[in-house]
Amino acid sequence: MTTSVARFFITDARIPAEGVFPHKRLDLFVSDKRLVSKPEWLAGILFEALRKRGAIGEPAWLEWHVAKSLDGKPYGEIFDFD
Repeated sequence: MTTSVARFFITDARIPAEGVFPHKRLDLFVSDKRLVSKPEWLAGILFEALRKRGAIGEPAWLEWHVAKSLDGKPYGEIFDFD
């Protein structure tokens, strides 16, 4: 098993806001602050890794969040413990 500490999403504005150039946005949502004490550091490392792989480039807005999962449940069979 693995330990999930964060999720990320890359988006771009469909309708750019006035006064803002078209750009990509990278949002990092940290779910375990004990394992990621500096979300801004992880966000920067993630941005550089994604940039090197061509998934994102400049100009870009990088934002990090600390999120708490409230609950969840599976729909259908999703776990394979074999």
